Amino acid sequence: MTPQYLEAIASLLSALAWPVVVIAFVLTQRRALTRLLGRLKRLGTSNVTAEFGETFEEESEQVLNTDPGASTPPTEKQVLAAERVEQAARQSDISVVRTQVFQLAQEYEQIRATMPSGDTRTRRMEVVVTKMRTLALAAYPLLRELTNSGSPGERLAAVAILQVRPNPDYLDWLVTRLAEEKPFIGYHAGVALLAAVRNLDPSDYGTKLQQAIQEARKSVGWKLKDTDRDRVLSDAEKELREKL
Repeated sequence: MTPQYLEAIASLLSALAWPVVVIAFVLTQRRALTRLLGRLKRLGTSNVTAEFGETFEEESEQVLNTDPGASTPPTEKQVLAAERVEQAARQSDISVVRTQVFQLAQEYEQIRATMPSGDTRTRRMEVVVTKMRTLALAAYPLLRELTNSGSPGERLAAVAILQVRPNPDYLDWLVTRLAEEKPFIGYHAGVALLAAVRNLDPSDYGTKLQQAIQEARKSVGWKLKDTDRDRVLSDAEKELREKL
């Protein structure tokens, strides 16, 4: 057997040995590798979650510093902030967005439960709505879940979503909010109806919008007179008449 032949055999055996070694390593260290991969996956998820959280906080803070109002339909700045947060959300799982929404919902409920009624409490709750608007486009896939929730804070989040992205399929749901919710959520449901008047095509939805506003007035009745809800519905009626 020539030296060249022996050398070729040695090279072949060497080449075959590496896969065997790798397979043996994987089989014997399977649990350790599984734990390592799990850590890497959690680390990646944590990084994405942290990045989304930072984007959301930065955008919310900028809006609150420059355009904090939530008592009228969303401004251009608020919509642009929501679009940037939506872009960031595409890199993460919807569960990350859901967590942020639930935290804001709980914050609203805690403010309402622990603070006396008055301007200070209302301002605090308006800050929460402004943050919810910043999340609105990212949280749009959660709309059905939030509208069916038993939590007032989560229903408020759904109202905020509909303020940023009106949906004609939810006009009746907004009308019900004016009748059944506390005045703060009812008022923001009225703001969502006004946003719908401004953003939905009146040639397609004019009649449906008229009916929704009329039903909202009927559902609240005398309790609506001389309230913020009355004023926002009047604004919606006036703007709709001008469009038709």
